[in-house]
Amino acid sequence: MSFTTALIDSGQLHLEVAATQRDRIWAGSQSFATPVSRWTAYLNGLAIAAILPWLTEEEMTPRFNAAAAKNQWELVNGSVVQIGTKRQPRRLVILAEEQLDLEEWTVPQEWVDSPAMVADYFLAAQVNPDAMPNEASVRLVGFTTQQRLKAQGQLDLNQRTYSLPQESWLGDLGLLALSLEAAPETQAATIELPELSVEAADSLIERLANPEQLEPRLNISFERWAALLAHGGWQQRLAERRRGEPAQRSIVDWVRNGLSNLGLNEGWSNAAPSLVPATAGVRSLATAEGAVDEQGNALAIGRSLMIEGDAYQLNCIALDLEANRWRIELRGVDGSQVQAGWALRIFSENLQDFEGNEDRAEIQQDNLYIDLQLAPGEGIVWETTPHAEGYIPEILRF
Repeated sequence: MSFTTALIDSGQLHLEVAATQRDRIWAGSQSFATPVSRWTAYLNGLAIAAILPWLTEEEMTPRFNAAAAKNQWELVNGSVVQIGTKRQPRRLVILAEEQLDLEEWTVPQEWVDSPAMVADYFLAAQVNPDAMPNEASVRLVGFTTQQRLKAQGQLDLNQRTYSLPQESWLGDLGLLALSLEAAPETQAATIELPELSVEAADSLIERLANPEQLEPRLNISFERWAALLAHGGWQQRLAERRRGEPAQRSIVDWVRNGLSNLGLNEGWSNAAPSLVPATAGVRSLATAEGAVDEQGNALAIGRSLMIEGDAYQLNCIALDLEANRWRIELRGVDGSQVQAGWALRIFSENLQDFEGNEDRAEIQQDNLYIDLQLAPGEGIVWETTPHAEGYIPEILRF
């Protein structure tokens, strides 16, 4: 990472990004669906490249999920960075704008009113992509809290943004680190979102997938839009559809016909896990053998995970491919083990629990697993506790 900092006569902090990194960020932004989302991704990418090292220098322990950001930048402006300790994490949303001398800064309503996306802090960043031939510049204007934004900001119901005059943002950035240490209350109440059925979500995604809709966030009610984005898997599907990427993750197809480019790009590979008897449960099936191909190889795929700094594997194992019976397994690799208190959970596509959907480690052990009988085309969402690094709720379809 190449960056420098300087305090200009305004007293505001300026961060610089080298031209080589700026050019890589520009190239990466060109895969987005529309001119609006491409520019959003470019400005936010520059802001992240400059600000993450500064947050690290200030010992705020930033954690940034690049995969989640790619989906969000397709749909809404802003970059989420988790700061603070793991025991008391806070969500910081960086707002990247190009305009100079803004009298007020606007914040998309999603980051303020959605309980799934709400931030604790907001950081205003003015981005100049061409400050000099060999660098870009990011000026940190100030920060505020969600609580202050709700109390003092103006909500524009047409654009679905909160606005706050620039002079109301706290320009002393040293106060951000102090606020993290003091841990004051930073959030006011959010709004209640409706529950969406799978059918309703499918309908909304189909309706909003056309990239000719430059701002899909304004084309349905805020409550339904926020409910759709609250589900990371649906958010991912919508973003992928708008970019023209395949939206479905068909585990059956991947096992039968080989992994697609999408699966390979997201870290899935062929797996050959060892099988053990399953526990009982309404959706669990006791078995000691899995399905195999003509060569006797297990019909299974897996993806590598990092949890608490150690390597693990999430496996999808076909127990009976024709009957659509599967085992979802979390297994330690390279000597790592599942720790006492950890859990593997499976949810329905709309994130509902069902009986037998959790396996929890009572003691340190090799693996966790849940066996399922699934309907053709049924979708599930996996989750581990603690979360894997870079976790996004991912819809796997069987």
